[in-house]
Amino acid sequence: MRQQIESLEHRRSVLSSTLLSSQNTLARIQRANTRSHPSAANALAIVEKQQRHNLENLHRTCAGVTAFRVKDPDPYAVDNGRILGVRIEVSVKGRFAVPYFLLLNRPSSESETLRIHKHTIPPTSSRTSIVSYGSFGRN
Repeated sequence: MRQQIESLEHRRSVLSSTLLSSQNTLARIQRANTRSHPSAANALAIVEKQQRHNLENLHRTCAGVTAFRVKDPDPYAVDNGRILGVRIEVSVKGRFAVPYFLLLNRPSSESETLRIHKHTIPPTSSRTSIVSYGSFGRN
């Protein structure tokens, strides 16, 4: 019984995403007057959130790599705690595996090179892996 409930919840989630991703749904909600239909504003927010999610998934599917900024909370961190994060997505059989993260920082605020601060890339036997390089940029 529990497995059937989980299956139905998953199906509902898929159908909701499909419905919310539809351009027809968006057009109908946008045409609705939000003053006379207060629920239209809420529905529009949900549809826009779903569209942002779809766009993010599309970028991840096409790119596989996402860069983001992180602030190291350590008050003694180098370069005022500025860190560049890189998320590497790997798709296996149409599904995303656990992403790898690479956190890079500058050895000093004057430096133009980046070095590996932390990473979640598993060790490999290959010495040419990105982790073995240690620093990037102009020397």
